[in-house]
Amino acid sequence: MPAKYRSSEKIKDRQTGKIKINHYYVKQATPQTLIDVLNKGRPKQRTKIINEFTRRGIEVKYTTDVLDPKKRTYELISALTDTL
Repeated sequence: MPAKYRSSEKIKDRQTGKIKINHYYVKQATPQTLIDVLNKGRPKQRTKIINEFTRRGIEVKYTTDVLDPKKRTYELISALTDTL
C-alpha cells in the first residue's frame, strides 16, 4: 500500500447523503506540507517522508537549535523545478 502521512477521513454530504473519502498519501503532498509533517512527525513518518524526498530528488537539511539541542528542524535545500 502507498505510504500515508495522515489518516484517511470520511466526509458525508448532508444534502445527498453520499460519503466521500479523502486519502492523504505522501506522493500526492506538496513539499511544504511534507516539511511541516516532517518537523512534527514521529520517526516512522520521518523515514517515509525522507524516502519520498529522495525519490523526488529533493535535498533536505537537518538542523538543531544551539540553545536547545533536542529541537530539530528540516529545511528544503534544493529541488528540481518540475517537482514544485
